[in-house]
Amino acid sequence: MDLGLVLRRPIETAWIKRQSPRESPSMKWITRSNVKVDRVACPWLIRRFVDSQAEFLFVPEDQLLDTARKEEAIPFDATRFAEVKVNHRGERCTFEAILEDYKLTDQRFTASR
Repeated sequence: MDLGLVLRRPIETAWIKRQSPRESPSMKWITRSNVKVDRVACPWLIRRFVDSQAEFLFVPEDQLLDTARKEEAIPFDATRFAEVKVNHRGERCTFEAILEDYKLTDQRFTASR
């Protein structure tokens, strides 16, 4: 199975304390291939402010949920699937959902709202 691009390079942890819900040293995330702005911004946000060791899988949309289960990965930005919780919410994008879910409240994130 082609898992597409996998990002594994750690980045520098910044000024927000890690708020990972898992006990493991890193989280694994999965989203659709054919990356666009939200699917580039979300991994940056996660690596920078949620989990500096996070891994990202980009797969064809029709393989997303099965691969997420097999890889124990958190699916995100997959609006076609209601079961994906880290997703667009009304007029708010997935990036904003991550801000909300991980309580990233620094005013640099919210200045444009």
